[in-house]
Amino acid sequence: MTEFFPFDVFMALLVTMGPLKVMLVYADMTRELDKPTRRRIALKAVLIAFIVGLVFIGIGKILLDLFHFSTAALSIAGGAILFVVGIGMVLSEGHTHIKTDRDPTEIATYPLAMPMMATPIGIVILTTISARFSNETGTLLLVAAILALVMVINLLVLLFESVILKYISPDVINVSERILGLLLAALAVQTILNALQELGLIILKTGAH
Repeated sequence: MTEFFPFDVFMALLVTMGPLKVMLVYADMTRELDKPTRRRIALKAVLIAFIVGLVFIGIGKILLDLFHFSTAALSIAGGAILFVVGIGMVLSEGHTHIKTDRDPTEIATYPLAMPMMATPIGIVILTTISARFSNETGTLLLVAAILALVMVINLLVLLFESVILKYISPDVINVSERILGLLLAALAVQTILNALQELGLIILKTGAH
């Protein structure tokens, strides 16, 4: 039976689905909105991301079996999407504002909930866990609880974002966003390389037989 390490899962989800990168985007995109609207956006974004995460915890194994793809293939797809997101953050000109002809709360779904919180890599992690522990209901419930904890942290950071960033200049935020984008791009590349290595091992084993 595969061992399960709750702390490792918590740290993996905190890094990939945690609040730091989404806080910067949230601060930039909602700076001209009133406080009640910003609070609604934060609550909606966290709720959507949590529901998406629960779906992949619950049916990750089913999805892999239904569409006949491996976790390595899923990792490559997720890594490619995350790479695009990361490069976008690096090259962004900043000051992303809400168009006046659309409901500002729409940003809760995109880009805040997906792909900033329910990130491609986070979904890969949850789907992989779901596939490996599909017969262990207790483990999957624990993963759901860990996901809930990460989302609570996200919500608290977004709700108190103005306090956290009160003494940080816009220049620091812009630089931080670019650094985070670079780190996300690097994480995406490493994820793809790991998946390619896994696929190579599978091919070698298949050839040996």
